[in-house]
This record gives sequence, C-alpha cells and structure tokens, in this order.
Amino acid sequence: MPSAMFIPKFRVRLLAAGVTVLLLASCGSDPAPTSQAPAPTPTAQGAPSTPPMNLKQVATGFWGGQGIRLEVVEGATSQVEFDCAHGTLAGPLQLGESNQFTSNGTYTPETGIIHEGQVPKTSPAFYAGEVFGDVMDLSVTYTPQDPSGEGGNTSLVTQNYRLHYRATLRLTKCL
Repeated sequence: MPSAMFIPKFRVRLLAAGVTVLLLASCGSDPAPTSQAPAPTPTAQGAPSTPPMNLKQVATGFWGGQGIRLEVVEGATSQVEFDCAHGTLAGPLQLGESNQFTSNGTYTPETGIIHEGQVPKTSPAFYAGEVFGDVMDLSVTYTPQDPSGEGGNTSLVTQNYRLHYRATLRLTKCL
C-alpha cells in the first residue's frame, strides 16, 4: 500500500516531464530518454559508504518497502512488483548529479483471478527516484486503462514509496 508521503520539489519537475512522456507515448510519439546523464566520479571524501554503488547506477539487487519490491539489474530492465501490480523500469537506472534517476516503463494492475482470454492491461509509466545511501524514494506515475475496455483513460495516478536496499519484505498480493 503506497504511503501518502511527500512530493519533494525536484519531483514536481520530474512528474511534469513524466506526464509529458505518458501523453506522447499514448499518441504514438517517440518517448523521451530513459535516464539522466551519469554523475561525475566522486572524490575520496565524497565516496559512498553502503550500499556499494559507483554513483553512476542505482545499486543492483533488491530494494524493498511497504507494498513494493524492486529488482535492479545492472545495465538492463529492472522489475518492480507491487501488492496488486507489477511493472518494468527501462534500464540502466543511471544516477544524476543529485543521486536522482528517471525511467520510462510499464505498470500492469493485477486483479487476482484472470479468466481465459483476459489479458491484463499494461499502461506506460514514468518512474522518478532519488537515492540516499541505502534508502530510495520512488514515485510511479501512470494512467490506468479504462477497465470497461471501451477506450479512453482515466486521470493520472502517482504513487510514492520509500524503499531500503536489501530489505526483506512480504508483499500482500491481490486475490
């Protein structure tokens, strides 16, 4: 279950960029780049502690929080699993100068039982994150597909999560 946390100022700009990307994607236009440029190499004084990361890419492995688990794969598409959904983040997840990243991806709601011939409706999604050592704040923005199948979308949804590197957690999947 996402928490109604906060939306830092940098996320407002990232959210606006994400909305633009989602709108362009729904119109068939080419999406924006999937991540920011890598950060410069840190000095010895500014070297990170744990988790081990080179300040160019989000630390690979599992990140978890309430209602979310993210598997970051080096140089590849990362997988995210929510209590009642799953998705992807186009990789690699490169960190910018302020340890921030953005990624286009997907978001697919899970309804529990899927009947024969039923295909889950995947939406384009925009992910924005910021990493502070072994803590990550992650926002996902997507437009849910019309469940009636009659076309048209509902309004944008943004969910915010706080994840911890190598956290052990349990998701509560939809039935």
